[in-house]
Amino acid sequence: MSKLARVAEKVRIFPLITGFFGEISPHIEPVTQILESQGYLVKVELVPYKFQGGGNQLLEVQPQHRNHSAAQGR
Repeated sequence: MSKLARVAEKVRIFPLITGFFGEISPHIEPVTQILESQGYLVKVELVPYKFQGGGNQLLEVQPQHRNHSAAQGR
């Protein structure tokens, strides 16, 4: 994911569940921590649609430098 986020404006991962019971993937927390330690903005958002029961969350990853450039009007 860090390679994708390095070249993309945003990376979105959906759904965040694993299996058939709507459980959040155990990989979300460690991946989030790693990406944040590498300087990426990472957030989990609720979305108005779902893949299956419990699958209504999306992970968004964005490089911080692009966010700062946009805020400065570059």
